[in-house]
Amino acid sequence: MSQKKKTLGPVSSHLVQELLKEGKRVFRSRDVCRILKKDARAAADLVSEMVGREILFRIKPGLFYVVPLGSSRASAVNWYVAAREMMSGRPYYIGYYSAMAIHGMTTHPVKDVFVVSPVRRQNRNVAGVSFLFQYADPRKFFGLQDSWLTSSEQISVSDPGRTVIDCLSRPDLCGGVAEAARGMWLKRNSLDWGKTVDGAIRFGAYAPAKRLGFLMELLGFGSAQDIEGLKAFTDRSRAYVPLDPTVSGEKDGFRSRWKIRVNFNVDEIRQTLET
Repeated sequence: MSQKKKTLGPVSSHLVQELLKEGKRVFRSRDVCRILKKDARAAADLVSEMVGREILFRIKPGLFYVVPLGSSRASAVNWYVAAREMMSGRPYYIGYYSAMAIHGMTTHPVKDVFVVSPVRRQNRNVAGVSFLFQYADPRKFFGLQDSWLTSSEQISVSDPGRTVIDCLSRPDLCGGVAEAARGMWLKRNSLDWGKTVDGAIRFGAYAPAKRLGFLMELLGFGSAQDIEGLKAFTDRSRAYVPLDPTVSGEKDGFRSRWKIRVNFNVDEIRQTLET
């Protein structure tokens, strides 16, 4: 990227300075009209020029990101903040594999951005980054926290316990049950297991609760009281569920205590985590 491209003129410099004063590295076309007192067409022309000079990055029509000097366009964008702005003030949280990455529950980068909302949205791809929107009942919006990404930018994200519940509900959105188990292991000393069990019961679905109970016993997490409280809930359902619905086959049979069909070698999970 040439420095000439990134050089700011007086008008674009004023715009960028005012946006950053307001803490808006992500902004909308109407912010340009307001700050510069320009009409929509003049604002659009200016922004288009700044995008071409790599001063701004266009996330989607009408939504832009101020690129720091010395950075490439796409690499400069905080995609979680971009996801927040895509929701335009509607309820949402960053979940599943993305939440695992934020909480240090995975050992490798996660490129896609998983966004949960009671508003149905179409998936988007921006500069090779997939925004995967998942619908959730508004009644299941609990176990969330605000996470500060920078001194001025925060997002809503599922807390570690809720992240575990979500991932065990939809293993296909976190790389599978083995990956969810790895996340549990990485947070084993800080995760509130009693709160996680309460959350699983409140979530109200038997499949993730059965997987959670099975893995907690397998890996030695939580207290006997936590385990038995979860067991009392799952005993209401006599149906067997696959430990990992993303895996085909039946490698290790059935576990009647949790009504789990173990369809992959769970000893490999423990051996991998303990080494």
